[in-house]
Amino acid sequence: MPGPYGRVSFRLTPRLGDTKGDGLLVVTIQVGLDFGLEFLPALTQRRSTIGRSTRAEMLARGEIEPASRSPFRLRHLSIDSQPIPDVEVRVSPFPDLIKVDGMLGADFFRNYSHVNWDPDTNLVTLIP
Repeated sequence: MPGPYGRVSFRLTPRLGDTKGDGLLVVTIQVGLDFGLEFLPALTQRRSTIGRSTRAEMLARGEIEPASRSPFRLRHLSIDSQPIPDVEVRVSPFPDLIKVDGMLGADFFRNYSHVNWDPDTNLVTLIP
């Protein structure tokens, strides 16, 4: 069910370090003011996930409590300075295998009534 957040538009970009530009396209989600995570949109995956290395980095930064167990709630999120809902994530080995910080699953996209993607421009628009 769509939540109180407004329309969000952003472009998918190649992963950081993808010099050829022929790999996965990701969205960078800001956590707070100075911490960005690269997420692969994965609409067919039921739940959003982060990799084990991302969990370790978030522990080191104090973003999650050492005693916390999965699932974790990522808070104070934005994409290109546009606020987005909190994301509940579980830890999975898969994001590390494909070299992304996490994967946005269908649980995130359910916050919006429509998800539009233009394959020519890689513009994604999330409509409440």
